[in-house]
Amino acid sequence: MATYCPADRILVTTALFTGASDEPAPGAVAIGGDRILWAGPLETMPEALRGDATEVIDYGDALIMPGFHDAHLHYFHSALYLSPLAERFVGENEADAVARLAPLAARRPADSWLLTQGWRDYLWN
Repeated sequence: MATYCPADRILVTTALFTGASDEPAPGAVAIGGDRILWAGPLETMPEALRGDATEVIDYGDALIMPGFHDAHLHYFHSALYLSPLAERFVGENEADAVARLAPLAARRPADSWLLTQGWRDYLWN
């Protein structure tokens, strides 16, 4: 049986994703120093984690994913390349890719950057 000391803080949410199921569920995360001490449904949290000095922070319906870290995420691409301010195109050759940029260049101020993704010359004919 695990032995716990009081957590520094407990994060409470209606959307805790631990990977134990396919969907987020109400729960909490207990943190001590720079470590996750426990995560799961709030009603099953060991009482020993709740000390007099433990700070409890309610994050409402904010998604909390304790312990998940992926340094290779594409938030920038996913958010930006759905906008009309950027172009995402692979093309068949250099001329094709450059031609695809002409309408984007015409919409942008002359002193601004063109933001694109897809220059993949190894895929060209």
